[in-house]
This record gives sequence, C-alpha cells and structure tokens, in this order.
Amino acid sequence: HKLLADVWFDRAAISKYRGNYDLAIAAITTAGEQYLLIHDTVNQVECLCETGALYQQKNDPVKALVYYHQAEKILLASRKMKNLSKLYNGLGTFYLSQKEYEKSLDYYRKSLDINHQIDFPLGASVNLLNIGNVCIAQKDYACAIDNLMQSLKIKQGINDLQGIQKCYTNLGLVYANSNQPEKAIEFHNKTLE
Repeated sequence: HKLLADVWFDRAAISKYRGNYDLAIAAITTAGEQYLLIHDTVNQVECLCETGALYQQKNDPVKALVYYHQAEKILLASRKMKNLSKLYNGLGTFYLSQKEYEKSLDYYRKSLDINHQIDFPLGASVNLLNIGNVCIAQKDYACAIDNLMQSLKIKQGINDLQGIQKCYTNLGLVYANSNQPEKAIEFHNKTLE
C-alpha cells in the first residue's frame, strides 16, 4: 500500500505541475486513502493539505478550508506538533492571500507558539517573517520592522543564509515604503553581500 500511495502522490504532483488540478485532486485523494489504510497519518495529512492547496489554486477557498481543517483534526488528535505548526503557518498564508489579516495573524501566532514550545527556531523565524509580511500588507511598518528584525536575529543565529536575505529584502521594502530611502538602500545592499 505504501508504494502504491507514493505512486499516486507522485502522479498528483505531475498533474499539478501540468496544470491539471482536477486530475491532481483525484490522484492525491487516492494517495490519501492508501495512506489511511496503512495508518500513515503524516502522509495522509500531507495529502489533505495538498488537496487544500489545489482547491486554493482552483480559486475555491471554501473547499480548501475543508481539507485544511480535516488535516488539523488529525494532527490535533495525533499530537504531531511540528506538523501542526506547519499547517498553521500554511493557514496563515492562506488567509493572507484572502486579505483576512487578523485570521492570518492568529494562525501565524499559533504556529509561532508551537515552534517556541518544541524549540524549533527555524520555524519560529519563518513565522516572524510571515507576521512581518502581514504587517507590511496592513502598512504597519513599525510592527513589520519589529517582527522582521526578530526573524533576522534568529536566522543569523542558525546561519540560515537564504532566510537572512529574505529578511534584508523585506526590511529594505519596509524602509522604502516608509520613506526612509537611506535605510532601504542599506538593507538592499546587504542582500548583495
């Protein structure tokens, strides 16, 4: 069953890459059913999240949320906290794309809390970066700077070079948008180092 499930999962990825979301949903649903038969909750949840993402790409946020919340129930019951944190971060991104900023912040903060509890600094730094992005969307530049600087500090501590560049880029944008061109140039130049 595991091999069969993996084949269906790969078929879904290929269909998604080709833009055939309906075929991808059918394949990922079959993969999820196979994972359920062998009690592989991690991959079953991955299938539910991928199905949600596919519905999101099809511009059907209602169906997307159904699958995300099914995944949440399984993760809460199984106490797979790192996976739950990842799901909550994804839900934060989902609500950011829908311009529902308060819901987005709620989910990013839930994810951040879990990442602090399980001592996962990379996840926490991603959450802080994403919270900064919500603040940017709301034009709350002080909030954005605070969260981006917290993310940057963590990313520097764990030597996440790609993450450091993302922080510098976003900080440059914040300073440019808040009419501080010297600071904007300073952070944009840091991305080139």
